[in-house]
Amino acid sequence: MLDPIEFRKVVEEMIELLEKPNVSDFFLALARFDIQGIGSQAKKLLSVTEKKNLYSTIEAQMNKAQNERVPEGFLQFLLENNNHQDSATMLMIQQMKALLMDIVVGGTDTTAITVE
Repeated sequence: MLDPIEFRKVVEEMIELLEKPNVSDFFLALARFDIQGIGSQAKKLLSVTEKKNLYSTIEAQMNKAQNERVPEGFLQFLLENNNHQDSATMLMIQQMKALLMDIVVGGTDTTAITVE
């Protein structure tokens, strides 16, 4: 698992990538070439957070939920909701990770900008 300082650096790098103008956004035919390397950098950062933080957090929460009473939280709500849904409306692990990442990055960026 990433330590909080390292995780903060990764989130800051993601925010910087999101703020950069990307030629591929304006010329869709160039998107597959990733001229500026923004896509490859974003994939690298996402794989770090996905493997070291999000997946391990979800796995730990799933194991806790099976073994003991877990305090209610957003992730616990998602996992319990998945248990009561049919396969057409269930969230996949990938979707849960994307949702959690949106919340973390959005919350970090908004708070930092407000403080500044």
